[in-house]
Amino acid sequence: AAAAGPSSLTERYNAAALEKSGFKIPQEVPPHSWLKRGVAAPTNRYDIRPGRHWDGVDRGNGTEKQYFAILARRAAEEAEGRAIAQSDM
Repeated sequence: AAAAGPSSLTERYNAAALEKSGFKIPQEVPPHSWLKRGVAAPTNRYDIRPGRHWDGVDRGNGTEKQYFAILARRAAEEAEGRAIAQSDM
């Protein structure tokens, strides 16, 4: 049976040697992350969930928020149009 390995890279490798070499990839989920706070992260077009490489903070200019608002509006208008068309039958 395979032994269970360490849960993170900081336990697996020598952290002091990594720090000395300048190797700086986040190894743990930051405390301000959406995952640790227990709330839902904002949606994004790539469906990327927050984790150790992205903290879930939207640093954009609002384009994706507008994009999802337009998609929701179009879906609502289409559903309303379908309902009106079927009510006439």
